Amino acid sequence: MTPEEKRKLAQEELREENPDALFLDGLDDALIGIGQQAGQDPLAIYSEQAIVKILTNSWGMSSEEAYEYYYFNIAGAWFGPETPFIVTELS
Repeated sequence: MTPEEKRKLAQEELREENPDALFLDGLDDALIGIGQQAGQDPLAIYSEQAIVKILTNSWGMSSEEAYEYYYFNIAGAWFGPETPFIVTELS
């Protein structure tokens, strides 16, 4: 499945329960699913490792630049209750 197809599928899944859910532009390949906490609206879920990989491989950043950009501009961004979850995968 292409990144664009994953995003479209997630948008379709969220359309009824949370049409205001936000997505991270340019990072569709890091989208890993949809999640929900008890009593809350479902949201898009992204992988931290995949985001950093996109920043280094596709956006041309060094590893240090990618992590700095990630923590300041992505992980540290709050757009309200519709802000996507970012998961740190255990390896």
